[in-house]
Amino acid sequence: MLVQIKEKFYTPDEYRELEETAEFRNEYRDGKIVQMSGGSINHSRIIRNLSRVLGNLLEEQPYELFHNDLRLWIPRYRRGTYPDVMVIEGEPVFTEGDAVMRSSIPCSSWKCFLSLPKILIERISFGFIDLSLNSVNMC
Repeated sequence: MLVQIKEKFYTPDEYRELEETAEFRNEYRDGKIVQMSGGSINHSRIIRNLSRVLGNLLEEQPYELFHNDLRLWIPRYRRGTYPDVMVIEGEPVFTEGDAVMRSSIPCSSWKCFLSLPKILIERISFGFIDLSLNSVNMC
């Protein structure tokens, strides 16, 4: 006899709460929580080098570069993720629950999502190509 297990769906607020105490980073994909895979040394090198070059290009510009420590919220797709590199223009805009906050309001990166990036970079491996192609037009 085949038993079907009902998949649990979470709200963004439930995800935020779980993420505060999680041992690993997780992505939020329209109600599903998916554990992120660990990085490799080569992945780290690629992101470091890319960030260095991009950071130098953005000097004295109204842009700010962020690494994978901040979550990005993509409302159109109800997706929360930690991209490798994000570039924003001007002051950071955060969301917590349904509230939108400017950077002058304290916000833990584990609790809030950064929104509205100008550039989003995610280094993927060949095993995730289908996922990336479905996500190309997320912002």
